[in-house]
Amino acid sequence: MPRPTARRLALCLVLLLGACTPAVQAPPPPPAAPPAPTHPVVGGAAMDPGHTFVQNLGASADHATLAAAIRASSAATILASAGSYTLFAPTDAAFGLLPNGTIEALMSPRSRIELDGVVNAHILQGARTRGQIEADIAAGGGQALYRSRSGQTVRATRIGDAIVLTDGNGRQARIIQGDVTQANGVLHVVDAVLLPTG
Repeated sequence: MPRPTARRLALCLVLLLGACTPAVQAPPPPPAAPPAPTHPVVGGAAMDPGHTFVQNLGASADHATLAAAIRASSAATILASAGSYTLFAPTDAAFGLLPNGTIEALMSPRSRIELDGVVNAHILQGARTRGQIEADIAAGGGQALYRSRSGQTVRATRIGDAIVLTDGNGRQARIIQGDVTQANGVLHVVDAVLLPTG
């Protein structure tokens, strides 16, 4: 039987060591990043729940008129500050349903009292979600009565699946997008402007 040469022994040793060496494994992939939070979109803009009404409405392409009215009114301070409010937010299209010249007249510095009345007619003290409004309507036998910051009564009722708000003049506005959380309350988009009486 021929004696193994040194070269053959070395080759066998290399093969033997290779068979005993554990395979190198790739490191595990890093954990997936958590999904980015999704916020309701109003007027093409994401509504950040950490922002106030004033900050969020300023980003909505559908609320340029309301945002300007708020900035020019006494409500600007409370809607930009900490607190708990409900804001029924008419769209620009809703303001467009008012008689010609109404918006321009309201935005005049001489009409500050009237402007305050209109803006505050859309604000309730305390945050009321859609579910809470529906519960209030049920508890009230089909209607819920709220007092706005302008001192006017806002009546909420259900018509089909819609929540309808009625002001003291009989004007009606439907909530078309609800429960948009803000740092200082909750916003409901409405399709008409509520007006104070008198």
